[in-house]
Amino acid sequence: MRENRMPWHGVIVATSLPFDDDLTVSFGAYGESVAWLAEQGLHGVAPNGSLGEYQTLTYEERDRV
Repeated sequence: MRENRMPWHGVIVATSLPFDDDLTVSFGAYGESVAWLAEQGLHGVAPNGSLGEYQTLTYEERDRV
């Protein structure tokens, strides 16, 4: 029997992006946050989603996130 499953399923969160005091992206803190969410059973994250940070990032930062 074939399973009918959408490619996006489960709990997926639009994550917020932490910044350091000098307004640079805190990639380490973001990685820790995503790791914690995964440990809690989250199925995925939507980085650079609808929380507004995307417009403030360089292309390199967007790719790294």
